[in-house]
Amino acid sequence: MVDLHHPARPDSRKWANGSTVRYGFLMRNPPSWTERKDIAAFEAALAEWLAPPCGLRFERTDTLADAQVRIRVKLTAPMRSRVGTDALRVTDPAAPTVSFNRSLRGAEGRRMALHEIGHILGFVHEHQSRRAALGWNVAAVEAHFGAPPMNWSREVIEKNVLEQSDDGRITGPDWDPASIMQYALPAGLLTRPDSWRNRPVKQADAISDADRAELRAWYPPD
Repeated sequence: MVDLHHPARPDSRKWANGSTVRYGFLMRNPPSWTERKDIAAFEAALAEWLAPPCGLRFERTDTLADAQVRIRVKLTAPMRSRVGTDALRVTDPAAPTVSFNRSLRGAEGRRMALHEIGHILGFVHEHQSRRAALGWNVAAVEAHFGAPPMNWSREVIEKNVLEQSDDGRITGPDWDPASIMQYALPAGLLTRPDSWRNRPVKQADAISDADRAELRAWYPPD
């Protein structure tokens, strides 16, 4: 078994294959009926990612001091998630490493859970992978994401849309518009690839085949 005190691969925020990642929920003890439903929805989405089997394991704990990943569902909280082993930088056991701002029940909750679990596993946004090499109409991007309902600042737009990451995919297509990690984009935001200049990118509601292949490449079964 891999030493859980050193779970990161040296070249990325991915967990070391063979690790067991402990996760817990920042909820009442015992959880309310709605909280139990959100826990069940999160774990169902996690099971979707982990089947077929991969080399990374997840174990739920009620002792938050032992949890490497801590999940909070709070309607008034911002939506955010640490990527992979960045969660280990959050050392306060009362602080979340992934925060949902709506219930995880229903189709939209499931999609949201699948996306954020991708971050927990070490996936960055598909559109931010350096390998994707997307071109952007920056003014259109800022107008879209800066307007309601997002109302994002320029800094948030840069961090979540425009900034490129070296932690992109290592296998499969250079860019997978069907990835669960890809944002929905209206037509006109992309300038590259040429074939997508005037096409919208639809919001995926499931883990793509390329996502699954990438997960197996990172965390092959024992």
